[in-house]
Amino acid sequence: MTERGRGEGRSSNTEPRSEAVATAFDAASDYWESIYDDTTVEAVVYQTRRAVVERWVAELPLEPGARVLEVGPGAGLTTVALARRGLEVDAIDVSEAMLERVQQGAEAAGVQRLVHTRLGTAESVDAADGAYSLAIAVGVLPWVDEPERTVRELARVVEANGWVVLTSDNRARLTFFLDPFVNPWLQRPRSLLRKGRDLIRRRPPRGPEVLWRMYSRGFVDGLLTSHRLAKVRAVTVGFGPFTLAGRHVVPGQLEIRLHRGLQRLADHGVPLVRATGSHYVVLARKELE
Repeated sequence: MTERGRGEGRSSNTEPRSEAVATAFDAASDYWESIYDDTTVEAVVYQTRRAVVERWVAELPLEPGARVLEVGPGAGLTTVALARRGLEVDAIDVSEAMLERVQQGAEAAGVQRLVHTRLGTAESVDAADGAYSLAIAVGVLPWVDEPERTVRELARVVEANGWVVLTSDNRARLTFFLDPFVNPWLQRPRSLLRKGRDLIRRRPPRGPEVLWRMYSRGFVDGLLTSHRLAKVRAVTVGFGPFTLAGRHVVPGQLEIRLHRGLQRLADHGVPLVRATGSHYVVLARKELE
């Protein structure tokens, strides 16, 4: 049920996908920590996504001491927020550099007793069935080889009536409709044009398969349903950057105001806008047997 190769992003190489992703995140660990303090529209979009996830989790009926699995914790900001609520968090990632950031953040916040980090993949979680009350996978689906297997693992390790929060990069984001140069539906003609141009200029072939992938909301909903995860809440998040041919065409602060205005419309369920944010955020609950 996987939807392969349907997005655009960073180039991969011939090494196994998990190793390529680990290498990419090891190299970019500074970026993924600083993005939550930056003031660009790209940063504000990620900050908005994080705020939605943490708000939803804060509203769940989780008792102190409840076990939480966080797959792909990034720099660990959400990890620390969970631990501050008294939740016991297992954070797993393929990137050692990112896990080091998580540990440092937990120590700085004084919650290291509640945070446990280990190397691991989303597609094969080293945990017993029903081990967790909540599983979180923010920004993970775009980077895994088999999203179906990832959702299956999240469902497996969550107890009956437990919760899953995950996000996916949305293929139907508004910014793609406004810029044909980044629109994934035009990827093939763009690729053919590039190949023709490279052939004329006698350039070597471009790099192969991309790492980062995007999916439709319907595809993600189907994964949840197939693993007895009932959708409780869902929203698309993030509008911007607004580009033409990949170049920003709206001044920075105006771009941020535009993002926030469109986000308010999406949060209120305005047709079209509600479906075209950059990230699809979903809260689901595992159904009883």
